[in-house]
Amino acid sequence: PEKAETLEAVKFLQAQGCATLPTMQEAIWYDDKLAQYEVLKKWMPATWIFTTRKEAVNFSESATFPVIRKLAHGASSCNVSLIKNKSTLKKAITDAFRRGGDGYIYLQEYIKTDCDYRINISGRYLYGKTRYIRSEDEPFASGSGLNSVMYFNDPLQRKAALLAVEIANAIGAQWMCFDFVWAGTEMKVLEMSSA
Repeated sequence: PEKAETLEAVKFLQAQGCATLPTMQEAIWYDDKLAQYEVLKKWMPATWIFTTRKEAVNFSESATFPVIRKLAHGASSCNVSLIKNKSTLKKAITDAFRRGGDGYIYLQEYIKTDCDYRINISGRYLYGKTRYIRSEDEPFASGSGLNSVMYFNDPLQRKAALLAVEIANAIGAQWMCFDFVWAGTEMKVLEMSSA
């Protein structure tokens, strides 16, 4: 309901000639990882979205574990889980495609890290924070509350900031938060939020 209300408010205000933040497109992307995937996939780690049980089961036979499962909606690592083996993945697939389930399963390559970088784009300004994971068993930084301010004096922080600017320019975002992790030799975006 919150997203629907936001979309209606943005639509109404724009019809009145008002500029809004978020823009309509940013409001559509808000808290919808499926919609975000279409514009972010170029910069993301390997991500698989299956809309049939058969495709998902086929994937599970050769998947490399662990993998991350996400629902389309959720913040602060809510609706995100670490799947460590084939049997747990098969159970998640069954749950996703049972009657009343989600009708899709969203999986993402697990990148082992001790932190992520949240970069906030606000018009021509940006700021950020380094967020640290909760624990080895719960390796999610979002919502952990373990944060430090970024001063961009670290090369990885600068890479995250530069990639945030690149992505924001490419997709036309004016007011967006991006979550990045360092994956080997590349910075990858996990998702975004127009919050």
